[in-house]
Amino acid sequence: MNEKQRPLFETKPGLERFTKGHEMGHWDLFIDQGALEHPTLFALDDSSPFTRRRSPVGEVTVMKWLLSFPEGQNFLRNLKSRADDPDEARAVNRYASAILMPRDLLRAEVGKIDRTRWSNLYRIAELFEVTISALKVRLQQLGLVHVGKDGRLYDSPVQSKGQLILPW
Repeated sequence: MNEKQRPLFETKPGLERFTKGHEMGHWDLFIDQGALEHPTLFALDDSSPFTRRRSPVGEVTVMKWLLSFPEGQNFLRNLKSRADDPDEARAVNRYASAILMPRDLLRAEVGKIDRTRWSNLYRIAELFEVTISALKVRLQQLGLVHVGKDGRLYDSPVQSKGQLILPW
């Protein structure tokens, strides 16, 4: 974790936890653990001048001598620190949401409240130790809430357009 973000984490409860889940998603979904620099079972010919490294833009081939210089190490560090590809970002955010707010547990908690009141959703966000933004997105993905253009909460998109829900 980048400690430069500590002040932000302290002002936004739940953000650090979601960020950790996000980074776990990168590790679990997009890092080829078999390609990491683990000792190999059999001695392999390591005379090649190239090595392979993972980065947000995919796997890259790097000349080994480049890694022996500070400038080369900085180059690789910059390559690794690039912004997430939009598809990868969506995937790791969904991963974090799923592990931090499991569907069945979230549905059970949301079923106990009036989910059209922001104050109730803030309490659920505190319970799951996530930001209100993360909770809102997860609830929308699960079809448990809809945020209208006016910022109000509705049970469904059609309800936000004025359609009434019939009682059972």
